[in-house]
Amino acid sequence: MGRFDQFTYPLYKRDIENGVMTAAEAQDILDCLFMKYPETNYINADANQTAAGFSVQQQFIVGGQTPDGRDATNDVSYMLLQGSMNTRLGQPSVSLRMWDGTPDALYRKACELARLGTGHPSFFCDETIIPSLQDKGVLLEDARDYSAVGCSGVQCTRKDKGAHNAGYMNLATCLEFVLYNGYWPLGKSQKSIKTGDPLEFKTFEDLMEALRQQMRHLLGIYTKTTVKIEGVLRKLCPSPFLSCFVQDCITRARDRSDGGAFYNFGMTSRAVGLGTVADSLAVLKKLVFEDKSVTMAEMLKAMADNFEGHDRIKKLIAQCPKYGNDNDYVDAIAHDVTVIYSEEQDRYRSLFGGRFNPGFSTISANVFCGQIVSALPDGRSAWTPITEGVSPAHHMEKNGPTAVALSSAKLDHKGLSGGSILNLRFSPGTVTGEHGLDSLVSFVKGMQKAHIWHAQFNVVDTETLRDAQSNPNKHPDLLVRVAGYSTFFTGLPEILQNDIIDRSVYALA
Repeated sequence: MGRFDQFTYPLYKRDIENGVMTAAEAQDILDCLFMKYPETNYINADANQTAAGFSVQQQFIVGGQTPDGRDATNDVSYMLLQGSMNTRLGQPSVSLRMWDGTPDALYRKACELARLGTGHPSFFCDETIIPSLQDKGVLLEDARDYSAVGCSGVQCTRKDKGAHNAGYMNLATCLEFVLYNGYWPLGKSQKSIKTGDPLEFKTFEDLMEALRQQMRHLLGIYTKTTVKIEGVLRKLCPSPFLSCFVQDCITRARDRSDGGAFYNFGMTSRAVGLGTVADSLAVLKKLVFEDKSVTMAEMLKAMADNFEGHDRIKKLIAQCPKYGNDNDYVDAIAHDVTVIYSEEQDRYRSLFGGRFNPGFSTISANVFCGQIVSALPDGRSAWTPITEGVSPAHHMEKNGPTAVALSSAKLDHKGLSGGSILNLRFSPGTVTGEHGLDSLVSFVKGMQKAHIWHAQFNVVDTETLRDAQSNPNKHPDLLVRVAGYSTFFTGLPEILQNDIIDRSVYALA
């Protein structure tokens, strides 16, 4: 639905002024509209693991800026947030664009919705997103007019052909290929290029260069495939009706699948496992290359043994810096990984010359992707979930939610124009009452000042989730935020339920 508050406000204002309807009647109409969205849903068996519970997602995004840089908040912005509060459904999704000019009242309304526990709204930061779009060639007025699409992706309203998530790039597998020289332990076969025997790496820079080469190789395969798919879509799947709403397809007399849009970005991968890879690289940098307290051979042997019988190494790993604690040592490594990812993706162009928008919108693919990856240097056991979005590894963050947000803000968001999901879970008791609401508002404002890309909250305690898993009939309407979408907890696969239950729970001061 895009910027619904922008294109409907003049109509709302006219009807209110002319006495056609009251504000209460208009709210009733919006509430009824909200109730229509869950009526339609896909049952997509192929996406059951990578996007479990994912529906036909429609996004309402409120607030933000006008194309000429003024605050865009209006009465309909508040009404959309209220509509989500009144209906409390998984769909449609509601998002808030926040910037330096966002009114305090809109922050407060959004946080009132957030603490209800439906997973709505998600929060987008203009100061991060607009420069990222400009870096990809988007005009300033179009960048200011962006809409949310899918989870944390964005597009230029009415001017983007709509190419977004086209699959997942498993960064943990990239690192695994580095440490096994292109060999895949689970498949017991050579699956990627050889980037050197890790026992012969002399410096941490050698390791990072091997990681870049693996990512370059796999992104090359991935991107060339998506470009071929664009050619197939142009030939077999034109969309003339949708093209009528995308500038400048009519003027150019070209379908959106044929390059008719003003912006023709390519279908882009979404990377998975940033926190896992950053923590693993930090362990290797500190223990193997700096302290030399563990040799590469010892680390590889511990990994092959799934760390069983390697208590000394496990203890040393636990003492290493972990992403999500506002620690520059490991956060800088995470930043460098995102730079490599965006730079290597930017080597390529779409079928119509557009650039790609890489990002970290993992959905539930972190669970599936982890099932094919062996043990890694961060101490993670083989075949277990890797990290999702730009969130840290579970229970590795020790300094609270503010430190998590500050770590994520240090990433190369300028290159990650495809969007990045930051999931946070708060204890319901910490956001109750006026003090709790004030604390949540302060935290959200702090995220904006830090210039994160995107964040969203689950507000539910572990006991409720465990009871719902054991007694689903008692909790038929329990909503959780999986990634950039909310869905009913009891309908998720058990392995994903366990991953959500295992997410760290934070309290706000």
